[in-house]
Amino acid sequence: MEKTSDAAEKETGFSDSKKVFRLKSRLPDIFYKPYVFPLIGSIVVLLSFVPAFLLGSGSAVILHDQLDGEVFTYILRARHPGASAFAEFMNGQASTSLMLASPGTTLFYFLLPPFWAFLANEVFVALTAFTGMYLCLRQLVRRRWIAWIVAVLFSLLPFYSVYGLSVMGQPLLVYACLRILKGKKPWVSCVLAGVFGLFSSLVLVGYADCLLLLAAAIALSFRRHPSVRWFWLLLGILTCVYLVLNSNLLGQMLFSVGDITHKSEMVAQYDPAKACFQELLTQGMYHAEALHTDLLPWCCAVLGGVFIAYGWLSKSLRRRAWMLGSLLGMAVFIAGFYAFWRWKPVVEIRNDIGGFLTSFQADRFYWLYPCIWYLIFGFVLYFITVSFVPKAHRVTKIACGALTAVLLLTMGSTIFDHSGFKKNLVRLTEPETTASFENVSWDEFFSPGLFEDIKGYIGREPSSYRVASVALYPSVPLYNGFYCIDGYSNNYNVDYKHAFREIIAPELEKSEELRTYYDNWGSRCYLFSSELGKNYFFTKDSSKVLEDLTLSHEGLKNMGCDYILSGLQIGSPEQSGLVFLKSFENEESPYRIYLYQVQ
Repeated sequence: MEKTSDAAEKETGFSDSKKVFRLKSRLPDIFYKPYVFPLIGSIVVLLSFVPAFLLGSGSAVILHDQLDGEVFTYILRARHPGASAFAEFMNGQASTSLMLASPGTTLFYFLLPPFWAFLANEVFVALTAFTGMYLCLRQLVRRRWIAWIVAVLFSLLPFYSVYGLSVMGQPLLVYACLRILKGKKPWVSCVLAGVFGLFSSLVLVGYADCLLLLAAAIALSFRRHPSVRWFWLLLGILTCVYLVLNSNLLGQMLFSVGDITHKSEMVAQYDPAKACFQELLTQGMYHAEALHTDLLPWCCAVLGGVFIAYGWLSKSLRRRAWMLGSLLGMAVFIAGFYAFWRWKPVVEIRNDIGGFLTSFQADRFYWLYPCIWYLIFGFVLYFITVSFVPKAHRVTKIACGALTAVLLLTMGSTIFDHSGFKKNLVRLTEPETTASFENVSWDEFFSPGLFEDIKGYIGREPSSYRVASVALYPSVPLYNGFYCIDGYSNNYNVDYKHAFREIIAPELEKSEELRTYYDNWGSRCYLFSSELGKNYFFTKDSSKVLEDLTLSHEGLKNMGCDYILSGLQIGSPEQSGLVFLKSFENEESPYRIYLYQVQ
């Protein structure tokens, strides 16, 4: 009798258009225990962090949008539990100026020193990424080895750990939904949804998850699916978690509660729609790196082959073909919506309406991309290897094996080249690695020893004076205990933006790009230089001198700024009312810091 049921496929792991065969495995029985593959995978993920643990705070870290800003959301909240304002941050901005991208991540910073909290959170995110993707693909393609390989590669992606599970935890949420659809214990899914909400961001991606879950719940209601009530409960739990954790932000955005923030002056910028669509679809976005460029043609080829052979496929293969097509369609739709949201006519309408529509980035559905593309990866592997059955022709087996090897080598090498594991392996084997924007360690970026020397030279209690930074990220002195007038905030007071602008007005007049960047966006409240543009990381190897830096002396005094810390020498400090005091450097730090006093 012909067997094409899910039960038979679950038993064997293989199917073709006529029969499902039972394989006589040569592997020991232990490998078919349900916990073995997840256990081995978790060990592999942990081993990928061995170089980072050996290097400690000398390990490489993604700088952009992590060390320059987001990490201080956790550090300052751990330093000042329950505080309504942070005295050292931007002249004492309210705590709402630093919104948590992953509220649960704060726990690590309460329990551990900052670097080890950062690394512990990174390990947690990677393990969750592996577990979620493995469980998803076990449900969708059944084959353990496919689920295992794809999940391991997924966990090695160069993710931004400061965003918690916003990107890498998506498979866990998908698995929670799959459990409900298959009638498994719903309370497990509800717990998983709560954990996901606690460690992810409503603004960055949570709204997208809630909308998709709402659409799925409505569709299941029309179909009268037996588990639909649990689906609504899961959506309700996730929504409630987000509402509780983001009540202050929602009050500001929707009901104008509290201070008016700089977002009220944001002006949306448009981009060429066609280029946006192509770039996102083929390359993705740096906040949610999928490294899927090489996977896209494989997906199209497999779907083409499936379309041609559709009439000969079993019911289960047809169902998976529809899943693969739906995932690719979702990826195309997300790229299309991203282009639409940035299309000039749409941007003009948003700016005319103003308010919430101007500042809200509704196109951030692309944060779902890594999850989507690696589910696609699993399905592509499944269809390539579907002919790995006992009675398949030897030539067919060899061809499919070769294709599988090429795909895995292509994806694996790309992921390895971009992974933090490789960066830290290089640092471990080549200790003389030069610090750069792309490859900097925690210790190199923050250089605590160097800034202790600067504090010692000034000789005053840090709370008694204020500093600002030029050619240097403001987060560096902030980390080292200085009280700063500048900083990176996604939600600070608009009056502060205006007052700070007085300082940098001369430089903004020299650069239309910087003027637009500050006036129309403004989340980087920095001492900009028209000579440097948007570059803020310079090492002591740089010979560049700021020949024409002009800051408003009156503006600096009005903001209470006493000292300027510059990563480059200022050629004519007197035109900004500055007096050079001393330069600082040491062997451990990549910086040479020039200290100036505001007269």
